[in-house]
Amino acid sequence: MPFSGVMAGVYSAIQSILTAFDKVEKAKTLANELHRQATDKANTVWDRAWARLQFLYLKAKDSKTFKYTVTAIRLTIKLSAIFFVVAIVFRMIIGFFQSPLEYIMLGIACIVLSVVYVLYYTIGQWPFRIIPLFFYLFVVLIIPVFIYTVLIVTIYLIVGIIALFLSIINLIYAKSTRKSLTRLLLCQNSPLSWYTTPNYHLDNKNDRSLFCRRPCINGYEPDTTGAFCKRLERGIPSFCPQAQTFRILNGLKIKGPLVFDKYQTKKRMKYTTSNEITRKEILTKYYLKQNEFLNKCNIGLSKYNPVTLQLCSNIDSLNLKQKDKEKISATCKQAFCNTQSNYTFCQYIDAVEINDSDFWILFIKLMIKVVVFLIILIFVLKIMFSPKHNC
Repeated sequence: MPFSGVMAGVYSAIQSILTAFDKVEKAKTLANELHRQATDKANTVWDRAWARLQFLYLKAKDSKTFKYTVTAIRLTIKLSAIFFVVAIVFRMIIGFFQSPLEYIMLGIACIVLSVVYVLYYTIGQWPFRIIPLFFYLFVVLIIPVFIYTVLIVTIYLIVGIIALFLSIINLIYAKSTRKSLTRLLLCQNSPLSWYTTPNYHLDNKNDRSLFCRRPCINGYEPDTTGAFCKRLERGIPSFCPQAQTFRILNGLKIKGPLVFDKYQTKKRMKYTTSNEITRKEILTKYYLKQNEFLNKCNIGLSKYNPVTLQLCSNIDSLNLKQKDKEKISATCKQAFCNTQSNYTFCQYIDAVEINDSDFWILFIKLMIKVVVFLIILIFVLKIMFSPKHNC
């Protein structure tokens, strides 16, 4: 029957499992027995060897050779230890003289580690537990308040000293005529500096960096760095036509050329002695330079153009001499009257010719200075080389 077959299979499987367990138990028993026998045999060999060693030791203990050997070994070990200590001490002494800073730092490190070690074991005890609390309060509360107080006091002192210094300078300024101290401190540009300062259109003005940079004198302009001055090219005016207009209006002296005038071909030897190609190059270079000058003037003084135009439109109503009016007409013409402009006043001043005698005035002054210098030089030489008469 199927059920009896299943039962027979289960029974045979159980029998196989029990048989396997019996074999495992027998194998374990056999292994334990073999281990015990091996251990006993090893113990027996060790005991025999140990007994043999004891016998040999007792036999050699009473011999003189053994005693001398033991004494020599002990003495060698002792001398080696002493030599090692002495060598270390000498090495430290030599090293200290070779690099004392290194050994000083090692000593400081040992002291610091010792202090830290002591604090590590003492800080946990009751009286010393308050120390970290006080240290925390000192770092978190006291030091920031102290630094903040010192900072505030320092700022107040600096501001107070500066205010006191400026007050003293203000008093000196009120009583001073030359205002030299004020010039060292203040670095302001006057509202009139656009026509009183030469080359104002080239940013030649007071400029504050670390110190106050003063503008360059007449005939010079700032270089690319702004720290130094360089001479203008020959023939370029130091004042724009707009600035010259207001200088004439306010009675200021005209410095340098009144306007960037046309190229005087008859007065330039280089032009008269050159060929036709070179002459064209000279004229082209000159008028390019003139256009560049006028463009810089229009850009640099653009915010003053409306008031200048108003003045140019009413030249006849100005309370000035006819010569000054002609000069203003010349400056207005160069500043605003070109092929692109359509100002009404330009058609009235196109025919004006300027008879400017500033060149001859400067020439006459120069000749007078040369003559005076020659007279003084002759007088000094006559005194130096005249024979002396002894009484």
